[in-house]
Amino acid sequence: MATCIWCDGKMVRKENDRGHKQLQCENCGFTTLTPLKKDE
Repeated sequence: MATCIWCDGKMVRKENDRGHKQLQCENCGFTTLTPLKKDE
C-alpha cells in the first residue's frame, strides 16, 4: 500500500467525480493522483 508523504497514513484508492482513480489518505485526507511513496 502507498503511504501518505505528509502524515505516513495509509492511502486508499478512491474514484473522484470524473471517474479518475486517485489515492486518499485515511488519516489526513490528502489526495493524489499518483502514489508518491510505495512500500508494498
